[in-house]
Amino acid sequence: MTTRPLGPRFPHGLFAVHDGENTPGDGDREGTNFKLVRLEKLPRS
Repeated sequence: MTTRPLGPRFPHGLFAVHDGENTPGDGDREGTNFKLVRLEKLPRS
């Protein structure tokens, strides 16, 4: 997570998460993903 401006797509910063492991039953590893969320989209507490 960063609160620094990162250009027009993330002007208020971003929160990055990894979606975990995707391992199918045959044991081969499938691709995993990172999700980038605009910081202003997250709820504030």
